[in-house]
Amino acid sequence: MNENTYSRLDQKPYDTHYMLAETIIPHPLEEVWPHALNIGAWMSAHRLESLSGTTGSVGHFERVYPRDLPAETKTPLYHLYGVAHVIPLKYIALEVLPEKGGSYGNYREWMSFDGILLTRLPDITTHLTFLLVDVHLGKGDHESYEKTRKELDDARPLLDQYFENLKRLVQKDRTS
Repeated sequence: MNENTYSRLDQKPYDTHYMLAETIIPHPLEEVWPHALNIGAWMSAHRLESLSGTTGSVGHFERVYPRDLPAETKTPLYHLYGVAHVIPLKYIALEVLPEKGGSYGNYREWMSFDGILLTRLPDITTHLTFLLVDVHLGKGDHESYEKTRKELDDARPLLDQYFENLKRLVQKDRTS
């Protein structure tokens, strides 16, 4: 076997993490969609600063400032995301990345591809799937891999809260 070719997946020059979360929203897809596009209204744990583009449109780009960071966290104290692709009433693709040179004192290059997939169900409800694919360039050590894995596991309750926020927004819109 040529040592300049890959023969196994574990030889890849990057680390990856995956996370999937799902919920059922008890409202029709057409009512959920406009709220799903307004990411900051339901993914509300962070302060967002719009840099370019229009909310919910391809090209919308924002800085994401997490709240309650430890005092010793190194600058910059934000990361970024952009709406990369939209299939109306079906899919919102987000690309998430650190600032040039790193964010939060982490200088390893990474990128996350977050997908929000909405599916119309026969009983006039909406199934929402959130899929995160996190890619860290270069092979990290076991400790770094496990730290990222734990951060993603710890984010699951936050996703559940986001889903509840989205449900409340749709319900509020229906009753007003």
